Amino acid sequence: MSVNGISEGEFAQPLEYINVIVTSILDSFKTHPLSAKLLMLVAQTQIASNLPDTIQQVAKYLAVSEGFESLVKEGQVKGVIREGDSKVLAGCFYSAIQGVAQTYICFPDIPRPQSRWLVDILKKKERIIHVRFSFYIY
Repeated sequence: MSVNGISEGEFAQPLEYINVIVTSILDSFKTHPLSAKLLMLVAQTQIASNLPDTIQQVAKYLAVSEGFESLVKEGQVKGVIREGDSKVLAGCFYSAIQGVAQTYICFPDIPRPQSRWLVDILKKKERIIHVRFSFYIY
């Protein structure tokens, strides 16, 4: 299965693949400082009312792709990505990456976060059950 450039192997381990994507994005901010600015430009293009619709549509496609939403859904099916609307989760995740880009542009001295911190936004949390035992000695 391949959806919008995401291969079957990548669907097999959604969180690992997402971590690779985020690591690449964060690394690009350091190695190619213009990449963070381009990410912010895409965001600005989406809300600029004076641009042609075609440009705004391309910007929206770049922002949250159907492929990423499908990857989130697959992770939910596999039980590794938290429950919820996959489109909302994908949008929330993209917003976090935008926030990191903006922080990197405005405050370059602040270190970049670890990629797994961003991936944890999507990760399904394991439930820990605390059992309390009381022993009474008479």
